[in-house]
Amino acid sequence: MESAMKLTQKRIGTLPAGRHGDADCKTLFVVVQPSGSRAFVQRLTVNGKRVDRGLGGWPLRTLAEARAIASANRRAARLDGRDPFTVPHNLKPLFRDAAEATLAANRGRWSESSARAFMQPLRGCDVLRVLGGRRVNAISRQDIIAVLKPVWTSKPAESRKALQRLRAVFEWCLAHGHVSENVAANGGIKAALPIQERVRRHHEAVPYRDVPSAYRSILGSRAADSARACAAFLVLTATRSAEARGARWDEIDLGGRTWTIPAARMKGKRAHVVPLSDPALSILDERRGLHSGGFVFASERTGRALSQMGLTRTVQSIAGTIHGFRSSFRDWVSEETAHDFAVVETALAHAVGSGVERAYRRGDLLAKRRVLMDAWGEFVVVEK
Repeated sequence: MESAMKLTQKRIGTLPAGRHGDADCKTLFVVVQPSGSRAFVQRLTVNGKRVDRGLGGWPLRTLAEARAIASANRRAARLDGRDPFTVPHNLKPLFRDAAEATLAANRGRWSESSARAFMQPLRGCDVLRVLGGRRVNAISRQDIIAVLKPVWTSKPAESRKALQRLRAVFEWCLAHGHVSENVAANGGIKAALPIQERVRRHHEAVPYRDVPSAYRSILGSRAADSARACAAFLVLTATRSAEARGARWDEIDLGGRTWTIPAARMKGKRAHVVPLSDPALSILDERRGLHSGGFVFASERTGRALSQMGLTRTVQSIAGTIHGFRSSFRDWVSEETAHDFAVVETALAHAVGSGVERAYRRGDLLAKRRVLMDAWGEFVVVEK
């Protein structure tokens, strides 16, 4: 009996005997024997004939790996006009298929944005075009140097990301026995490439004395209301872009004048309580009732959380990088106040001291941080 459902690693272990289709990959099935053994099988039409072939037993072969292999086989049959099942068993995967398999194997541990961005540098730096159709075991360190060299100085940031992706793909290949070494590891690659000119710091900060002016420019910009409000709120709270963009009303305590960001949305995976100054509360008051999706700064177009690009465009046209306002805040504290180091670092959601020290410092210094954030709010919105 055949059935189709959205398969998961956990669900596969509970399937009864029979043949079960994967709703997310139409040609993939899990066959469960009466003995309880489970294996992946793919059904394809090759040269007008339907064929079924095994892709490996579960759980040694994971669902993510089986989907990646099935996708590559389907592409070969439909787009490349070749029979994937006639390829010699010991032939290693093509680089483009290995890259897809690396992405599939890591989707569960990467954020959605990281997964979406994985392939882009490989396309943008011509890695997929040049190396995509080659077997991974036939690619050398010199091949990688050759493909990166033309873009190493013209696309410095993207080419560095491409090298990082190459390392990840060949790490996956090494783990699966497709190669004997990671040829994209740092050994000699960067030394063989041209020296990249010093580029603008990723987290370039607005000089703290210019923050009030930048803040007024943000409020007076022609950006969408949600982007403008989110950028202003980010400045006042000294938080990160993803934290501000993803703010939800159920995280806000207007009576207690706090915003509690859950651990799942924090870089350090620890919940963070942000005391809200009067200017920050004013922004929230203006946002109440505008959207019903739960997000404080929902996109007017989609109703979902404001995109990174939407916020970046609003800030970069006025005041450099988004993250730089945290540096501006840190510089202001150092130059203009006498607040304790631990208070400032806790306000920035940084871990302070050793694990033992943190265990003894059980409070979150909220009262002291409230004084600090109120002072920052007064500085930012000062009339000139």
